[in-house]
Amino acid sequence: MGDISDLVSHFITMNLCKNQGCLDYGQLCEKISPIYKDPDEMLSGVLTEKNRFVIVDGKEKTGCSVRPDSVVVAKTSLRVCQSLPGNCHRNCGNLHLCRYFVCGDCRYRNKCRNCHELDTEHNAAVLMRLGLQNLEPSELFLLLLLNDPYLLPEVMQHLPI
Repeated sequence: MGDISDLVSHFITMNLCKNQGCLDYGQLCEKISPIYKDPDEMLSGVLTEKNRFVIVDGKEKTGCSVRPDSVVVAKTSLRVCQSLPGNCHRNCGNLHLCRYFVCGDCRYRNKCRNCHELDTEHNAAVLMRLGLQNLEPSELFLLLLLNDPYLLPEVMQHLPI
């Protein structure tokens, strides 16, 4: 993370994750205005990063590029590896974590065969590559829950029709 847009992008991602993964554009401007004098100008460039943010257009019409009542949602390509421990290919770009741990309900805890650590060499490298290494675990898990379909609740196979 070298240039200013990377820092702003990280700041926005952290704030979105601290607020259930999304904020109104107006709220986001308020959070960034103490740091940047013209938040609209700064945000308009950064929010176009399609791999980091999604903008859900609001209804309020203004001359700005983003409507004040639009919602900005955190997005990531980060995923949890679906392979069993030890069966993953060498250059896996996904986190090696227990899916139930991420969801907050691993019943096996320290007896679980899947990883419950973010600071392993592999996981730290994956987080660093995506610039997510400074997120708190709760913020990171929220981001994963918003973006990784593998973490969606399992659906019962025999639902009543």
